[in-house]
Amino acid sequence: MNVTKETCKNVRVDIDKALEKIAKKYKLSSPGIGTVRFDPNSLRFTVKLAATKIDAKSGKVVSAEANSYKENCTRFGLKKTWFGRDFIIKGRRFKLTGLKTSRPKFPVEAVEVGGRCGGFKFTPDTIRFAFGEYTKR
Repeated sequence: MNVTKETCKNVRVDIDKALEKIAKKYKLSSPGIGTVRFDPNSLRFTVKLAATKIDAKSGKVVSAEANSYKENCTRFGLKKTWFGRDFIIKGRRFKLTGLKTSRPKFPVEAVEVGGRCGGFKFTPDTIRFAFGEYTKR
């Protein structure tokens, strides 16, 4: 059997579900798997599980990605409340998963809900537009 794009998509969904269970069991956070690379014989991806901290006010678990996003989002004109929310671009649904400040042109990270292969990078303008608060900076 050869590995196809469809196989990649289905495996990604299953792995993301399994990672959520494992992360919950060990009180870790999992942003899911990153970019999936594949060829006809194999799949390759990176798994990241991170220690979490508890927000003193809300008692909720805060991941390293959420913390980083909330500390830096205003620099890019983004709102703290957008982290983890779904948004739609060109008819496709994505979930905002992070912010990489070392990538000023495309700092916003997201995954497609329903799991296609790979993570996605967006400009802050695109994200503001998706959340209905577009103002050119």
